[in-house]
Amino acid sequence: MRIASLEGVGVLITRAAEQSEGMSRVLEELGATPFVFPTIQCIPLRDPAGLKIALEKIGSYDALIFTSANGVRFFVNHLREARIDMKLIPPAVCVGPRTAEAWRVEGGRVFTVPDEYTGGMIQDALGGHLSGKIYLVLRPQTVKTELGKALRDVGAVVDEIVLYRTQSIDRGRNELKQLLAENSIDIITFTSPSSVQGLAYLLGSLREVRDIPCMCVGPTTAVTAEREGMKRVFYPEEYTVDGMLRMLPTLIGEGNERR
Repeated sequence: MRIASLEGVGVLITRAAEQSEGMSRVLEELGATPFVFPTIQCIPLRDPAGLKIALEKIGSYDALIFTSANGVRFFVNHLREARIDMKLIPPAVCVGPRTAEAWRVEGGRVFTVPDEYTGGMIQDALGGHLSGKIYLVLRPQTVKTELGKALRDVGAVVDEIVLYRTQSIDRGRNELKQLLAENSIDIITFTSPSSVQGLAYLLGSLREVRDIPCMCVGPTTAVTAEREGMKRVFYPEEYTVDGMLRMLPTLIGEGNERR
């Protein structure tokens, strides 16, 4: 992945701590100064409702559907606890290449990777004639689309298991405000709607950062940023962290069109 230099650019990373390391490392290699301030944390549910039954009939599903790499991580933990062989697990629809990579690393099979996390895009990725098909959706407590309903509306049978929830983090406020006062942050990155809301929670609102360019992972996150008051909102054509990193240099110059 070749990216133009980001020498001397201060980039605020707001994603969960366990997901920030790779992004931070690439930014440093490009000469940027990453400031890691996780605004959310992912908390697995101890006993997800319906999971035991779903695992007992895991081979009956036509496909699993993962909405994030966190979902993969937490689900694999449950598979290990239940001592279920990965060879018995159906292929998965993975929202985004990073999610697909996380699933493959664990030995899972990938059915397809839709371009965007919307009910329509996932439905298209699964193909036509979904009536009677059985899917297992593995997701966080708060979802960005009514995926289950969209699939049921075309005749599919859908089990949805909530594996984890996201929670805003209330620490680092004073340090972040100091960086803002020193004009150390040139770009803000958001990799999910919850990371936008988490930053708003941490600062009280996004009023004092609303004029700083922000790079969002995709349109859904961008809409949330705009609703929270951000004025210079961008997102890449490829809705991934790699796509964000490739587009970041364009935010440094002038005359950029707002996405």
